[in-house]
This record gives sequence, structure tokens and C-alpha cells, in this order.
Amino acid sequence: RCWDSITAGILVEVRSPDCTTCCASTPCCYWIAAVIKVSGYLGLLRYEGFDTDDSQDMWVNLCTETHIHPIGWCADNG
Repeated sequence: RCWDSITAGILVEVRSPDCTTCCASTPCCYWIAAVIKVSGYLGLLRYEGFDTDDSQDMWVNLCTETHIHPIGWCADNG
């Protein structure tokens, strides 16, 4: 559905890796990350503010990862 809009340079909202379970009393937090590179179904993400520091970069499957959303998703789904 949104595959055509996934390109290097876009920003996404990514669930914090520290969040293992979510519930009403303990909501998860999300961080902003940039898509650095796209290779097939995989995207290389870098957290916003890390500039050239690639120590926390992560490859994710953009088709199956359920905790990556377009900017604005958290505001809409609070």
C-alpha cells in the first residue's frame, strides 16, 4: 500500500527496543528514525539525532515489521 513512498531519507516512528510488552498502564514509547538505505524489503534505520553515528543502526523487514509507522501515527493512535 505505501511501498512506493518508502525511500531513503524518509522519517518513521519506531517502537523502542526497551519495550517488550504494551498495555494501557504501560504504553510503549516510539522514537523517530530515518531510512538510510533500502535494499529489497529491508530498510536500514538510524535514530534521529545520531547523525553519522551508525552504532545503533538496524536492518528491518519493512513488509513484516509491525512496530514501524509513518510520522504522525503516534499522534493519531496515542
